[in-house]
Amino acid sequence: MNIRQSIRQNPVRRAFQKLLKRDLAVFLVFLMISFILWYLNSLRKTMESEVAFRIKAGNFNTFPVSDESLRAKAYLKLAGTGFLLLKTSVSSVFSTFIVDIGEIKTGTYNKGTSVGFYVLAADLKPVFEKGLKPDLQVISIRPDTIFLVQVRKQ
Repeated sequence: MNIRQSIRQNPVRRAFQKLLKRDLAVFLVFLMISFILWYLNSLRKTMESEVAFRIKAGNFNTFPVSDESLRAKAYLKLAGTGFLLLKTSVSSVFSTFIVDIGEIKTGTYNKGTSVGFYVLAADLKPVFEKGLKPDLQVISIRPDTIFLVQVRKQ
């Protein structure tokens, strides 16, 4: 019998490897549990986060426009508890924030043969504050100018 075979067949070594695998699995399970508890504890604190919202312009009867051209994206920096921020960021992925164009002041710009409409972020801040939970505070909105629609001149 050669030395390698005796090392492989050594019952003490096999028992040690088995114990090491089991201990490592138990350690990893408890490490994962401790991470989850730490994360839940950190969600109770007040923090800031940036959440992306899809914006869709509603009540736009001035020009016939397609549904795709009414979409834009805004990034809101919000302050609140971690649970509310997590819930808001998850819900913002699946939902669209509808902005009534009749409620806010819009600007126009000419670009060759088309006319574009835009909204300033400062004008949208009260609309977002009204649509979000009262415990969340809107700190800032990015970009400063949100371009909503571009249609051909008639």
